[in-house]
Amino acid sequence: MKTLRLLPFLATMMLLNSCSKDLTDSVQKLPASLSELKAASTFSWTTGKTIEVTITGLPVSNPVYSTLSLSLHDGSSLYQSMHNIDNDVTIQVVVPSVEKSIKIRFGSNEYELPIEGEKASFSFIPVLAD
Repeated sequence: MKTLRLLPFLATMMLLNSCSKDLTDSVQKLPASLSELKAASTFSWTTGKTIEVTITGLPVSNPVYSTLSLSLHDGSSLYQSMHNIDNDVTIQVVVPSVEKSIKIRFGSNEYELPIEGEKASFSFIPVLAD
C-alpha cells in the first residue's frame, strides 16, 4: 500500500525533472584572454578625463614666487611648479572621471576648484563684497 502512495509522488517528480531547463546550455563562457573580450562600440575604456585648469594671476609691483600645486582630494599630486603670482597660466591634467573638484595650493593657501565640464578655473584676484 505504501508503494501505491509513493508512485504518484515519483511520477510527479520525474515529470517536473524532465520539464526543467538545462542551465548548462545557457551559461555564457568567459573569454580566456583579454584579447577575446568583446564590448559594445559605445563603451568607453577610459577611467580618466583631461581637464584644462586656467589660473588668472594677480598684478603686483614686486614678484611673489611660491610653489603652485594641483592635487586630488586623496592627496595625489597632479601638477607642481614654481609660480609667479602675477602670471596667467593654463595647465592640462588628467583626473579620474568621477572627480568633481580638485585642490589648488599656492604657498600656504589652499582652495577647492570645481570641475565644470572639462574645465576648472581660479583667479588670484580677490572678489570684493559689496
